[in-house]
Amino acid sequence: MTEKEWPNNSGGKSIGVIVPELKHPFFAGILDGIEDLCFQKGYSLKIGQSKEDPEREAAEIKALLASGVQGLLVSISQKTKCSSHFQPIIDQSVPLIFFDRVCPDLNVSHVVVDDFEGGFNATEYLILLGYERIAHLAGPQYIVGCKNRYDGYRAALEKYDLSYNEQFVEYDELNEEAGRRGMRKLLQLDKRPEAVFTINDPVAIGAFFEIKKVGLKIYDDIALIGFNDNPVAALIDPPLTTIAEPRYEIGKTAAEELIDLINKNGKSVEPVERVLKTKLVVRQSTRIKRSK
Repeated sequence: MTEKEWPNNSGGKSIGVIVPELKHPFFAGILDGIEDLCFQKGYSLKIGQSKEDPEREAAEIKALLASGVQGLLVSISQKTKCSSHFQPIIDQSVPLIFFDRVCPDLNVSHVVVDDFEGGFNATEYLILLGYERIAHLAGPQYIVGCKNRYDGYRAALEKYDLSYNEQFVEYDELNEEAGRRGMRKLLQLDKRPEAVFTINDPVAIGAFFEIKKVGLKIYDDIALIGFNDNPVAALIDPPLTTIAEPRYEIGKTAAEELIDLINKNGKSVEPVERVLKTKLVVRQSTRIKRSK
């Protein structure tokens, strides 16, 4: 494709971004990084949200391509199992970068965090505090990041010779209500878990309120750790221990990769994977296990 064949936008250089939810603090932080980098490089943003709906995601892609964006940054919806609606992007040789949630069957550059390490570190931290019966409120396993966090959880149990209990793992969506549902099931077990690692902070918040609803106390009765470090994690009582993701850096790095791809004017480029580190943020929802 020659430079003249690139999508043209009479309003100047622009990049399209699709996120699952604009209101989600995690994606808001990523957009902040994207916007700052694009402003520095002279690009404007056109933003759409899938609302976790693959059909809406496909419609947003179509609209952004029609608007003449020079490239696309996408984090797929949690219900996206088929990647066919991304084919027009590839067919038109429009630069595409996935971030956070990716399509594993597409050979496309992406920016993610080390979800395996994050899941491992969260579970290991609970083990080192003295907990043995550790549950996991997991996300859909067809989402690469969710599967990697689950694998990290399993690897930590294996490292410390703790048995894996299928009853201690609940698979669901990535929202607060899913956390409530999963926690209710765990609390109904004859021998409930001593600690719970959740796939993300919204799920942790759902679990948090379900634990309190039945009269149990966070940490005293069940320790709890999330993943994301959303602002609300520090505001609940007790504050939530979590795995922090570098939201701003994810966005900035994804935008850098996309603009670099755009500047190559359609030349064949080998896809790259950029993996950023997470960080354990310790708060009061996890403390040394009390003897009972």
